[in-house]
Amino acid sequence: MVLDFLTVVFSSDDARRRNSEAVLSRCKEGDLLKIYTGFGYSHWAVYVGDGKVIHRTEDNGTVRVKEDRFWNVVGNRFVKIKNRLEGFIMGKAALPSNEIVERARSKLGEVGYSTLFKNCEHFAHWCRYGVAISHQAIMAWSISAFLTVGGLATGNLPAAGLGAALGGLLGTTSMGSKLAFN
Repeated sequence: MVLDFLTVVFSSDDARRRNSEAVLSRCKEGDLLKIYTGFGYSHWAVYVGDGKVIHRTEDNGTVRVKEDRFWNVVGNRFVKIKNRLEGFIMGKAALPSNEIVERARSKLGEVGYSTLFKNCEHFAHWCRYGVAISHQAIMAWSISAFLTVGGLATGNLPAAGLGAALGGLLGTTSMGSKLAFN
């Protein structure tokens, strides 16, 4: 994780471009792509073939599932193929690639976003494994809970308030999507 962060922060534009070209050349239908935004979290998409991905993203002020060209989504960001959860989500293996793509296409146009319950990582994992899970959401919720409970337990009301505010913000807004794509 630290290596990923350092690679993202210190890679030149040319190195990120070469990385993206190499990733695109290895992509197979149904692969999950993790795109490092530089904001401390990542954007996720499903590769559907022919240089295209489907992802949950902001589109003219509304968060929806849409299909885009690989390069329009990745831009100049660092990207990796991240099919890391085979067997780790409730013992589930990845679905067949054609089914992953069908699942992604079945959600095209779907509107809605929640950092904790309905984000791009939830969407990508649901397509590949049939389970909507987001490690970023779990981490964000954990930090919020730690600040809130820790602040209350130690009498640090500013920390408790920050944790509660963070929890409320995460649960009710699409702020993360706005930060990444504006």
